[in-house]
Amino acid sequence: AELRAATQELKTVSLERDAMTASKATQPDLLREVAALRKQVVASTERRESVAMLSEDYREQCTMILAKEMKSREALEVASHHQQQSTRAYSKLQQEFRNEKVALQKHIQELTSKLSTAQRTVADLQERVRATEQEAWTASKRLQQQER
Repeated sequence: AELRAATQELKTVSLERDAMTASKATQPDLLREVAALRKQVVASTERRESVAMLSEDYREQCTMILAKEMKSREALEVASHHQQQSTRAYSKLQQEFRNEKVALQKHIQELTSKLSTAQRTVADLQERVRATEQEAWTASKRLQQQER
C-alpha cells in the first residue's frame, strides 16, 4: 500500500513539475518548487526503501512461520503414527486378555467340576468308612458278647 502511495506521489510530483514548466513562473519560484520536488522525491524514495525493508522482513517472517508449520505437521504425523501403533497394540492386548480370560474361565469350570466330583467321592468314601467303622464296632460288640 505504501509502495502504491509512493508511486502515485511520484506521478503527482511529475505532473506538478510539468505544470510548472508549462507556466511562466519566475526562476526563483521555479528553484523553490524544484527544491520542494527534490525533497518530495527523497522522502518518497526513503518510504519506498522502508517498504522494501518491511517487505523483506515480512518475507523472512513468513518463511520462518512456514518452516515451523512444516515441523509441526511432521511432529503431528509422527505422533499420529505412534498413536495408531499404540491403539493397535492396545487392541491386540485386549483381545489376548479376552482370549486368556475365556480360557481361564473354562479351566475354572473344569476344576470346579472336578472338585465337585472329588467332593462327592470323598463324601461317599467317608460314608463307606463310617459304615465300615459301624460294622466293625458292631462286629466287635458281637464278638465280645460271644466271648462272655
